[in-house]
Amino acid sequence: MNNKIKTSDILLLRVNEGKVQVLLTKRGPSMSVPNKWCIPGGHIDDNEVPIDGGIRELKEETNIDVTPIKSNLKILDIHPISEVRKGYGITYTCVLPPDFKYTLKPQSEEISEIKWFYENE
Repeated sequence: MNNKIKTSDILLLRVNEGKVQVLLTKRGPSMSVPNKWCIPGGHIDDNEVPIDGGIRELKEETNIDVTPIKSNLKILDIHPISEVRKGYGITYTCVLPPDFKYTLKPQSEEISEIKWFYENE
C-alpha cells in the first residue's frame, strides 16, 4: 500500500460583518459526485509539495491565489482517502486578512458555482 499524500484541500475562511464564512465550490454536472458543495482542492501533481498543490488547486478552482499569505496556512487534518486510490489527503485552513484582494471566478470545466457560506447556512 502506498501511504503517500495524494490530495490537498484548503478550508478558506473570512470574517464578514463580524461573522465567519467558509468558501465552498459546487462541482460541475460532468464531475464525479456532481452538484456537491466541497472545499476547494484536488490531486497533487507528481513531485509537488502538498501545500503548493492545495494553493494551485485553490487558484485553479476559484481564482484566489494565497501564495502571498502562504505562511497563514495551517494543517487542519490528514485523512485516508478512498480504498481504490489508497493514500492520504491533507486539509489546510487559512483565514483571509481583511484587506486581501481577490476576484472569484469558477473553473469552468470542474466548478459550476463558488459561494461564501455562513455557519448556519
